[in-house]
Amino acid sequence: MKIGIENRAFRYGDGIFESMRMCAGRISLWSMHYDRLRIGMKALRMDIPAHYSEEYFKSEIEKLTGTSSNFRVRLSVNRSDGGLYTPLSDLPDFLIEAKNTEENHFLMQKEGLTLGWYDEAPILSKTRLAGIKSANALPYILAAKHRKTYHLDDCLIFNEKGNIAEAVSSNVFIVKAGKLITPHLRAGCVAGVMRKAVIQIAKDLGITVKEQVALQPKHVFSADGLFLTNAVQGIRWVKKVEYTEFAYPEMIEILHEKINKF
Repeated sequence: MKIGIENRAFRYGDGIFESMRMCAGRISLWSMHYDRLRIGMKALRMDIPAHYSEEYFKSEIEKLTGTSSNFRVRLSVNRSDGGLYTPLSDLPDFLIEAKNTEENHFLMQKEGLTLGWYDEAPILSKTRLAGIKSANALPYILAAKHRKTYHLDDCLIFNEKGNIAEAVSSNVFIVKAGKLITPHLRAGCVAGVMRKAVIQIAKDLGITVKEQVALQPKHVFSADGLFLTNAVQGIRWVKKVEYTEFAYPEMIEILHEKINKF
């Protein structure tokens, strides 16, 4: 696929994408990625071709990567070229990118992240686009700029109601009294595949998981621990939010071990 000036993702952000890890030739959480991809295409009202199956995209990725190496893979899908705001066609095109990585599993970091807050470009919770991995990522770009300016590892981002939605490229989990609390999808956060996997694993282990719509800074500051999740980096421990420090939750070790076998 060649990207020209008529490309609708370039012109209007008219597309979606999936970022994922391939470890030793195996795409981690692939079925979850594919399910979210289809949900995103439907949300953008694309005409999904019959051959856009789970196996089809998996084979297309493997044509680029092979089936034995470690990669960070991005699968982008955008509406086909043409039109202004009104498209000429609703058929999609796709592009696959792959970058080699050294690790064949998710690494557990114990250094701990330092986080701040970002509220200048809130995430919108009540929209058809909430939860999808949209090619239009301006709020996250601005939050990432804020992170860089203030020398932070990440930022917690609010929605338009002043509730915590997510981090720049991750979902957020709070550990409290042996339970997990995470923003509900109705808070506007991306429906992360690693988020979904962690929730499933936690419930299988008998850990209570609460998905909370109105998650406030007070819930963060009273937490026993925090961690972030995404499909490329896995689980990352948060050591500090502003001036409040958190202990390393032992629960992370168990979840991390299970994720690498999931």
